[in-house]
Formats: sequence, structure tokens, C-alpha cells
Amino acid sequence: MATRTIYLVRHGQYYNQALASAMPDGSLSKLGQQQAQALATRLAALPIEHILHSPSIRARETAAWIQQQHPRLQLQPEPLLLELIPSIPSEPALSESTQAFFAQIEPPLIDASAAQFAQLWQRYFGPAQTDDHMLLVSHGNLISAVVAAIFGAASTHWINADIQHCGLTELTITAQGWRRLIRHGDVGHLPLAQQTFV
Repeated sequence: MATRTIYLVRHGQYYNQALASAMPDGSLSKLGQQQAQALATRLAALPIEHILHSPSIRARETAAWIQQQHPRLQLQPEPLLLELIPSIPSEPALSESTQAFFAQIEPPLIDASAAQFAQLWQRYFGPAQTDDHMLLVSHGNLISAVVAAIFGAASTHWINADIQHCGLTELTITAQGWRRLIRHGDVGHLPLAQQTFV
């Protein structure tokens, strides 16, 4: 019976506005590089056959660290792995700052994100055709949306599945399309001092 194993990885910490930089998509910070190196070491023994990554700088650099442990594999940019806003969360307990952020989001961005996610789901999360081990380096919102979809939750529930930098999410998909979440946001490879969300 064919089974696809997907390892979803969030990129490492990077230089962005929250880290006093004007770049919305900067390179990995020094800590982000340490996070990516630790993750790469953890993934070294896995039978990964494909490494796909978001075209963002931070995702590409994270993927490059992982590739060092799998030098026979080529990095494959995948635009469908870019960050997205799956929907406007309906959770009434969101902080004022979070509510203010979502109030700025224009409907076309939500529509584009929904279309992107639908294509991603169809391409990578349908029934397995062969045994395969695939690594996808992406972003927090997208990974959270995948986890929500696996459980059949409403699209607005992605906000309830946060993930830290270089967190590891693993799932399997059978030939019949049965999806099973093995782990989500696992950062056991990182010391407590290196575990970050922003």
C-alpha cells in the first residue's frame, strides 16, 4: 500500500520588521541559522527524497541548511508554499493587536490565499500514488492551515495551530487518502533558549 510521508518545516527566525529591519523577507538571523542547522541534523537520517521550499529568502536558506545533510537532492522552489492568510479568524478572544492586523487585510488577498491553498492541497495532500518522503519548507500560517484541514476544521481555525521557527510537522497520506498527523510544531531539536515564534 502506497504511503506518502510529508515533513512540513517552518523557516528559521529571520530579519524582519519585528527584528528592527525594514525587509519584509530578510535572511535568517544568526539564531535562525542555528535553528536551521539543528533541524538539519535532526532530519539527516530520514529517507527524504524531495526538498521543496517557498521562494522566500528565509525558506530558501532554511532548505539549504537541510540540503547539506542530503547533498544528492536538488532544492526545488515551489510558489504554492509561500505564506498566505487562509481566512480572517472568527475567534472573539484574539488580542487587540491581532484584530487590528486582520482588519487591514483586503478581501482579494484572502481570495488569492484560498486559491493557492486549494492548489497546494490538491497537488501534495491527495491520495498517495507511490511510497514517498517529501520535505516542504514553508511558513507558519500555511502549515497551520494544513493542520486545520487535516482535522476537517473550519478554515478560520488555522489561527489555533501556531508553530515555532524550525518546528517540524509530520503527516502521512495513504493510497485511500487517509491523512494522519504524526507530530506538529515539534522543536525537540532546539534548546529552550532557541525556541522562538517571531
